[in-house]
Amino acid sequence: VRSRHGVELDILSRKEETVQLINDTAALQSSIDSIRLKTNELRTNFQKQHAPLYARHDVSTSLHAMQYESLLVQVQKKKQRREDKMHHLKAEAERQRVETERMREETGRIRDEIEVFEGREEEEDEEMVGLTMQIRQVLAKKTSTRQTLNDAREVLQTAIENRDEWKSKC
Repeated sequence: VRSRHGVELDILSRKEETVQLINDTAALQSSIDSIRLKTNELRTNFQKQHAPLYARHDVSTSLHAMQYESLLVQVQKKKQRREDKMHHLKAEAERQRVETERMREETGRIRDEIEVFEGREEEEDEEMVGLTMQIRQVLAKKTSTRQTLNDAREVLQTAIENRDEWKSKC
């Protein structure tokens, strides 16, 4: 989210710079247009009246006009590069937004699975406790049955001994 806000702040600052560049470009274009008009007027006047006297000034004016045109081209290129960067940043921000949403959905899905697994684990634990209690009861019955069997054997053995003793006496 911080990264997205950073990108959005960067986009906003670039947008403000773009607006400023558009305004500067418009101002430069206006200046260039007025300079061109003045240059054309001066050329006409100079060619008619003062061409031989002010030839240097005419060349200087032409040089300034070429410099302003060059500056205008540079500003327009800079503006285009910034617009391209803005489009790239916008596309990147959208891609990150989609990726973030996908990760949120996956996190929710994983949390749901964890809850299901925890529920199953609790059920299995309860089953294990029940099975453990049944095993203990069976083992207790086995021990009790074994003890009863041993007692019965002792009683039987005593009965056999008594019978044999009575038989020998009779």
